[in-house]
Parts: sequence; C-alpha cells; structure tokens
Amino acid sequence: MKMQEVKRDEFRIDLKLNKLIGKYATLRIKIEYYLGGMNYFSGNIAPRGYRLSFTPCNVGKNMVESTMMSNNRKEQGGYMMIEETKRFSYPRLKQLITKFESHLDTIRQYYEEDRIGEIIDLLGYQKPKPIPVVENLSTINECKEERSPSKPYEIWIGALSKAPTWEWHVLKKYESPADEAKNPQATWLCAVYSPITKEQCQPEGYEIGDVYVKDIKENAIKK
Repeated sequence: MKMQEVKRDEFRIDLKLNKLIGKYATLRIKIEYYLGGMNYFSGNIAPRGYRLSFTPCNVGKNMVESTMMSNNRKEQGGYMMIEETKRFSYPRLKQLITKFESHLDTIRQYYEEDRIGEIIDLLGYQKPKPIPVVENLSTINECKEERSPSKPYEIWIGALSKAPTWEWHVLKKYESPADEAKNPQATWLCAVYSPITKEQCQPEGYEIGDVYVKDIKENAIKK
C-alpha cells in the first residue's frame, strides 16, 4: 500500500478498518508539512514541522463524511507532530512516508486498539521533545472567522432524496463542535444555493444567512 501525493507537502491514504469506529469504516491518514504558529483558539504556539493526522470517515464519490463532535476520542480523530523542523524538505517527507508505509497494517491495528501513543515509538521518528498523543479538536472552533462565499470552510450538498439541488457553503460557525453538539438551536452562517436563489439572487445565485445545523445535517452530506 502506498500513500498518494495530494500536494507537494501532503500525502494521504485511506485504510479500510477491520471493525467500525462508531459508524465509520475507513481511516484516512495524512502526513503533511505544517507551518505552525499561534493557535488563537487555545493560546498555544503550534510547532512547525511534519504532522501525522487520523480521521475516521466514510468515503464516497466526491464526499467524505467524518465528525469531531463525538465523545469517543477515536471517532473524533486528531493529529500529532512527528518531527519539528523550520524548513520543508521534500526528500525528508518522502523518507518519513517510506518508513510509515512499511507499518500500515500495524498502525491501523494500534489506532483501532486506542494505542495511538505507541505509533511514533513503533516508527522510530525523531522528535526533539515529548509530543502529546493526539490533540482533542472538539473544543476548538476552527471556523470562527467569517469567510467569503468563494472560500467556505465546508460545502454540504443536498442528499438525493432531500433537497438534491441545494448547497450550503459554510462561512462561519459560532460555537466549538463540543458546544454545538449540546445546542439543538446551533446555527452556521451559510451561503445557500438553491433553485430559488439562482432565479431571485442574481448575479451571485446565493443568499447568505444563519441556518440551523440540524437542518443541514438532516438534508445534506458533506462534500
């Protein structure tokens, strides 16, 4: 099994899980070069370097379904820094990936058994200081700053049996995933595309407003 080059500084692979994690049958794994910097949500400085991430998901045609709102850490996914460095090196990234690819079956097993912290030791990656096992993303609102309709955080597409010609482009989220899961009235700021807006909202073809999260998730899938 080989990881696929998504961008020059990012490789990924989708592994079929031996058993479901929640409702998810696939484990998406990425190794990427991360620029780091200030995390304005946690107040911490994120290091720059090569990062490994895990996302349990279901992969379909032109869409990936995943969640960060579960109480199950494995189901949320997360990431860990595997090597800090100030400059990106494509040959070094390829070295890390080659070593990683030789242990894919074991890594999948470790994730399923919640032994994530043992992965770096298994691979023998060099790290200058101890790294947290996996950062819990569910308490961080990474979609706090409002974006323009041309650069949405997410795109949700109407399911075949419900609103098939509608799209919700998420421009802002008002709460962290953890707080949002507790609030049945949670909303997202969206640019909404529909047959109505295409006719009545020219030339843009969309209407911007707050939409109930539950309504989007009941009628659409994430692209």
